[in-house]
Amino acid sequence: EKADTLFDPGEYGMENYWCRVLACFIFMMAEVRDLFKIAELIVVLVKTPTKAESWVYTNDDSNETLMAPLENLKFKTAGMPLHWKIITFLFVIFPKCFLLYNVCWMGFFFLMSTAGIVDLVLGAMTMDFVLTIDELIFEALASSTSKHIMNELQGFVYDETDQHDYIENELSGGKKGRLGAIKLLVPMRLIVTCLMMIGFLVRYYWNHCDWKDNGWVSKRMYAPTT
Repeated sequence: EKADTLFDPGEYGMENYWCRVLACFIFMMAEVRDLFKIAELIVVLVKTPTKAESWVYTNDDSNETLMAPLENLKFKTAGMPLHWKIITFLFVIFPKCFLLYNVCWMGFFFLMSTAGIVDLVLGAMTMDFVLTIDELIFEALASSTSKHIMNELQGFVYDETDQHDYIENELSGGKKGRLGAIKLLVPMRLIVTCLMMIGFLVRYYWNHCDWKDNGWVSKRMYAPTT
């Protein structure tokens, strides 16, 4: 009886179960950051006009542009033809979503299967490296011109406010404005992080454990045949 009060056997040899949960939460925060980046890219593809527009602009002074063309050019996200939007979705967004999902699941599985606290914390901090491989490749292999263009590229600005919104807000007695303020105050990333962590946690226990004796017990495990 004293063993239960003096010792904490942990889960699968884990020193502290809540350390596991905290490590999974830290790991999921990093993955949610990449999820929101993908969501922003999707919004850009949807909001930009579906037509060919120039992404390159020059200064008014043509003499300076001729003397130093790259330094005097301006780059701004503009409209894209439909076929380029489809290509971007198939070869950029879809692979990133596929990679993000698999990194989340395999990383979560690794953290749930790690026993030591030190290994658990280090694994949570380094698991995000897989999702930064594309940035590493760009930094290592891209030309200086491509890097300059990406650094100087301005985002696409989409203004959703117009006179109709102001009139609708006045007719609702300011209700629409208050709802917009509440939306800004809601910690959306925190909510998404918690929901994703709970979802992967439920999937892990559902796939790898059985409910026995009022608790989750690991499924039967066998030694390899060879």
